[in-house]
Amino acid sequence: MVTLEFVEVNDKGQAIRDLSSQVIPLSEAPLILNLWQSPPPRMLRVPDDPPDGEGRAWHYIEKKIADPILAAIASVAGARNVGIKLGRVNRLHYLRTLAKIAHAYAAAELGPDAFKPFLTEIILKRSDDVGRYVGDMAGVASLEGPTGHDYKITLGEVPEEAGFGKGIIVVFMQFWADLGSPPHLVVVGEALIDLKAQFETKAIDRGRKPLSNGSNSPG
Repeated sequence: MVTLEFVEVNDKGQAIRDLSSQVIPLSEAPLILNLWQSPPPRMLRVPDDPPDGEGRAWHYIEKKIADPILAAIASVAGARNVGIKLGRVNRLHYLRTLAKIAHAYAAAELGPDAFKPFLTEIILKRSDDVGRYVGDMAGVASLEGPTGHDYKITLGEVPEEAGFGKGIIVVFMQFWADLGSPPHLVVVGEALIDLKAQFETKAIDRGRKPLSNGSNSPG
């Protein structure tokens, strides 16, 4: 069972009145996602046009299931527009979680000694400067676009010629990608190994032709 709280909203989608709550079997409830959408990691110095500060909450509600429920609530409450009250997304907690996932994934794929980590202070909560290393960036991985998978993750390298020093490891991940969710990109650390050779070896081990761009994607 899941409890949904409802609010009356104006024509701009702003809540103007709290309404009732309703307990609904999970199998009959709409899919509701609360994520965070960010500008690119500041370390990559990618212009964000237009500037978006620290980002904003990103929501998804399964419309075909939610609409009949909202219509029934509106009828009972005598309200013109009804919405589902969504929980607040804590940006710091959300981006710190992305940092933890990315660091763990890179360590699992490459080995914990294969890179100089950038995220240690953030993961250990000794720094809140998450926006320097964690953000969103579209068009950086071949895994973008519909694939039928709810969760996608891969890692790659920012070439040394980009001006950041030795090869920089980045991890791309996307939750519920087929729904157009934010494409997260995390700058994990500085490579201490030959990443191109590592990626080619893994591709061969998995029975695939090595990728020409030097990026690695899971099988």
